[in-house]
Amino acid sequence: MKIHSLSVLAVLSATLFSQSALAHTGHDHSAWASSAIHSLTFLGLMMLSVAVIYSVNKHLARKKISSQDAI
Repeated sequence: MKIHSLSVLAVLSATLFSQSALAHTGHDHSAWASSAIHSLTFLGLMMLSVAVIYSVNKHLARKKISSQDAI
């Protein structure tokens, strides 16, 4: 349950913060908030990547343990 919550949080972070950085009229990389928005977007993507890698590793570990129990 904890990893599910972390995954949901990471996806929501990436989604919410990247909405602000989508190209639109007046999208300016030299604006005062540009660095913060881009940093938060990349942070959200990194959190999502870590959550996916952790989830996959956890799943593979469980699968390995259950296949050893069947032998």
